[in-house]
Amino acid sequence: MRLIKSLLPLFFLVGFLSYGNAQNVYIDIATTDGNVTTLHLYEDARIYFDASNRLVVETSPHSPFVFHLSDIRKITFSEPVGIEENTSSEIAVFPNPVRDALTLINLEGSSSAQIYTLDGRLAKAFEVTEGQSVDISTLPAGLYLLKVDSKTLKLMKL
Repeated sequence: MRLIKSLLPLFFLVGFLSYGNAQNVYIDIATTDGNVTTLHLYEDARIYFDASNRLVVETSPHSPFVFHLSDIRKITFSEPVGIEENTSSEIAVFPNPVRDALTLINLEGSSSAQIYTLDGRLAKAFEVTEGQSVDISTLPAGLYLLKVDSKTLKLMKL
């Protein structure tokens, strides 16, 4: 029991670090009675052992979850699975791959854009605004680099 208690913080640390941003980490604690408790670990979450050989998981200062070490069967860390709303403000192109026309989103005002072949030749230059459709039907099928302001995106033309 003492060995387990001394090694568990190391496992928690490795699990926590492997997921990077603690805002999207969950801990599942399976107990010997068959129950599984899933807790969302926010940035300020704390995991520690108290003086009574219990694992304490604080998802916030006022909501500690306490587990006796002898009752824990398995502990796993995971990230949420599913579709998340894209709140990113990065410039993006769609559709990609594209056949005839592309659209750029998350632009601020009018932007200068260039499409380059993979060997660095300029294939098309244009000015574009948010949501504006750009005709690229005359470009041959292939892979391209789309440069918008200081951002470079990969583009596939069908």
